[in-house]
Amino acid sequence: MVRIDDSDSVVKCWLSPDELDHLERTAGASGWEREIAMQLMGRCGLRVSEVSYPSTEELRWSKDGEIWLFEIRGKNTKGGDRKLRDAWMPENAADDIHKYTRERSLSEIDPWVDASTTSIGIALVLQSTSTRTRSCGSHPTSSLSRPTT
Repeated sequence: MVRIDDSDSVVKCWLSPDELDHLERTAGASGWEREIAMQLMGRCGLRVSEVSYPSTEELRWSKDGEIWLFEIRGKNTKGGDRKLRDAWMPENAADDIHKYTRERSLSEIDPWVDASTTSIGIALVLQSTSTRTRSCGSHPTSSLSRPTT
């Protein structure tokens, strides 16, 4: 069930694990690239504007935390140029990224998602699942990531 946080001026909605799985499968039916985009947003917390940046060159295994991290060029909430930050990637998403990169013969510097072709697809997938997030009322879903606990 969608979790809603309306304590701020922007209403945020988080999908449940089942809803996120459904969204990924729906996106994947239109192409693996769209499923990867959904995983980057839903499982790694990327904004739509950040999805086209990461590539295998930015993905690394952190020996200190024994987790996958990758660098993204993200939004600067204080204005100005985009900021670099590290994002965590779950093991299963990293496995999918590795398989996807090998299957598509992407180089180290090729972005995983080509935003020029995927951005429209993301909007279509979100529209097709809007009935599952009606509890957000007239506000669009502003976060596809899981809530932190």
